[in-house]
Amino acid sequence: MNSASRIRTPAVQRMLEAMNPDFMGNTAPDLPDSDANIEHLDFVSFDIPGCTRCGGVVKPDVVFFGESVPRELVQDAARSNPPMPCLCSVHR
Repeated sequence: MNSASRIRTPAVQRMLEAMNPDFMGNTAPDLPDSDANIEHLDFVSFDIPGCTRCGGVVKPDVVFFGESVPRELVQDAARSNPPMPCLCSVHR
């Protein structure tokens, strides 16, 4: 399923908090690569919200390592003025 709908991050955060109140207040140390060390947490009971439109998996609007960059984004970058030799976008 892919409805291509978008849900803003604060709304997803509210859904996660409402579905997983026992996880509120957990902390995890930052790692050098900006990840967090969460190996000590048990996620067996963690509930993941479905898309409010189609029920599919809610996924961040990012390109993960190993995935393809959407064709539209590549075409937009190629049409930019001046042309971009590369595109790097990072958000934490």
